[in-house]
Amino acid sequence: MFDTILVPLDGSQLAECVLPHVLAIARSFDAEITLLRMLEKNHAGTSAQLFDLLNWQINKTKAALYLEKTKARFQESGLQVRTTVLEGLVAEGITEYVQKQGMKLIVLSSHGRNGLTQWG
Repeated sequence: MFDTILVPLDGSQLAECVLPHVLAIARSFDAEITLLRMLEKNHAGTSAQLFDLLNWQINKTKAALYLEKTKARFQESGLQVRTTVLEGLVAEGITEYVQKQGMKLIVLSSHGRNGLTQWG
């Protein structure tokens, strides 16, 4: 039924609250897990481009390390896990990834890094 599970994460505790549920679902269906981190680029003016490029690489490396650390937690349970860091708008990027990869299930929290602040 669910042979692949996509788990979009932003590094926040709110986003990570789904991880125990992902573990249970993956065990039940012997599903492969893909941990996804979307990074949105800041399109600043040209005077800041060099700094932005360096900052971008640092953020991309941090995101990859975070996903690898999270991956290790799942692998301890004998599950197959992949990690992916992509650039783009979050909702559009996740949707495109799901369509291209044929993901069967997406598990994510209702609120990520900012909680409900953007709605206040």
